Amino acid sequence: MKLKFIREAIEVHDSLNPKLWDAENNLKEDVKSKIILIVDEFVKHLKADNLELKVYDIWLLGSNANYNYNEDSDLDVHIIADESFDCSEKHLEIIYNAYKALFNNRYEITIRGINVEIYVENKDNLTNVATGIYSLKDGWIRKPSKYAIPEIDSFELDKRVNEWENKYFEITQDPTLDKIDKYIDDIYDIRKKSIKEEGEFGLNNLVFKEIRRRGYLAELKELRNKKLAQNLSLENLN
Repeated sequence: MKLKFIREAIEVHDSLNPKLWDAENNLKEDVKSKIILIVDEFVKHLKADNLELKVYDIWLLGSNANYNYNEDSDLDVHIIADESFDCSEKHLEIIYNAYKALFNNRYEITIRGINVEIYVENKDNLTNVATGIYSLKDGWIRKPSKYAIPEIDSFELDKRVNEWENKYFEITQDPTLDKIDKYIDDIYDIRKKSIKEEGEFGLNNLVFKEIRRRGYLAELKELRNKKLAQNLSLENLN
């Protein structure tokens, strides 16, 4: 499979990432212990704000639970919640996303050099179509297969990447908070929808990964923080 841009789509390995998995495709015990410790710490952050989260299970998904990982691939850790707070499903999702964003941004956690990304899902509202899902409680729920990786429309993929790259360069020429926020919100939204409808090999998810790999998201987030700090500051009187 040859694509011009998308590295995570073309690196198909014969085995799962040996940093995480043993020869029998079981999660290494020290990795499992560290993931549990990370999740426990996340739950403590919620509890500190009087939000009780009962963990039903912990799932690993994404490239590092599949054969298409590379040096830029995150370890996607999904906390499967067994109960909801006393609020609507829509507000519950907002709460989960807010806390996972705070946690991920506050702590740059890695396991053997792999960035760890925390997500939260309600066990009664699971819609993930990932080709590989590993449960820390039960083992493989859905075993990945390198032969199940689909063909990618490279022309359409390159086109979409170029469109988002051009938008990025336009913003950097005249950056405003509104433009930066819209770009970040929009690309995360298309990624979320792509994963939900097509799985990790959805075109827009691959677009997101490539834009992230090129560092554009990190640069925009840093620029946003600087612009926001300027807007919130008051200069000294002369």
